[in-house]
Amino acid sequence: MKKHLYSYLFVLFALVSLPITTEAQDIHYTNFGFSPLNVNPGLTGVFNGDYRATGNFRSQWQGVPVSYLTISGSFDMKVANKKNPTFSPFRVGAFLSHDNAGWSKLNNTSVYLSGSYMKALTQKDFLSGGLSLGIAQRAFKTGDLTWDDQYYEKRFDPNIVTADATVFDQTIFYPDVSIGGNYHRQAPGKRSGLDVGLGVFHLNRPKKSFQGEPAVKCEMRYSLSASTNIAINSHFDLLLDAMGQWQGPHREILGGLGGRLYIVDKVTKQVALQAGVTLRSGDAVSPHIGLVYNNWKVGLNFDSNFSGFKTATNRLGGPEINFIYIFAKVPPAKCALCPVYL
Repeated sequence: MKKHLYSYLFVLFALVSLPITTEAQDIHYTNFGFSPLNVNPGLTGVFNGDYRATGNFRSQWQGVPVSYLTISGSFDMKVANKKNPTFSPFRVGAFLSHDNAGWSKLNNTSVYLSGSYMKALTQKDFLSGGLSLGIAQRAFKTGDLTWDDQYYEKRFDPNIVTADATVFDQTIFYPDVSIGGNYHRQAPGKRSGLDVGLGVFHLNRPKKSFQGEPAVKCEMRYSLSASTNIAINSHFDLLLDAMGQWQGPHREILGGLGGRLYIVDKVTKQVALQAGVTLRSGDAVSPHIGLVYNNWKVGLNFDSNFSGFKTATNRLGGPEINFIYIFAKVPPAKCALCPVYL
């Protein structure tokens, strides 16, 4: 137990120690564990169960004109393996996201299909590699924007026709390709586990500029993440996670510490409360709470800014709500002739 605990802590400490500054360009969540396919395609199908659905909502900086709204959801599953019903090497999934920002309603909508292959190294050690293919839409609107020449005698007049609005509503589409790998460690029937992975996004460097000129290509994003669940005793788990992201000149690092208290932990029913805090280096601190009820896991957190932007936000970054639902099929009976009451 102690040997594994020290190993998990070392991996997480190494991630948290990496230098980092600002936020990444792509969508991101403080509770990134609730959005695995956005973190790493190699996490497709990496969970205990058969089907998994996730949902995420994030509202950021509502106190300033450039507020952000992000929603996303995913579904992934294990492909049935007739030769070995207890283990499936192939997994598939889908991920949908939409974010909206500012008066111009600059938004990105993306749909991805992902697949992964998992290799069992031992009974508790697994390696997986994943591929994600998708299409993204990027758009903005000019109807709510104001321009300098619409001000007359220091007052704004919406009836003045501006000469500056030479660019009107725009929409572009582009394909997107991403890959990732993950190491998963978990003994059968045990709560303790570890995931360490690397995701590489926008491999094809798609063009994302409007009107085609100048040709602006999307920077590749690298996501290095680790998370562990350590069962301290029969009623309490220690939760640790960390993630570093790099995208062009932008950087982000997250480190989280929490605990989960099991009120009921039975085969037929599980109820647990969890709480903790996540730090985004140089930007915000985010306390979070959560509930585990059977196949449901729900999380809520709120970012509080301490960076230089706190003057505009009044330290109110914004709330985030996440959920995961995992469905596990009842395993087939092993007996040839089973009593009717089983």
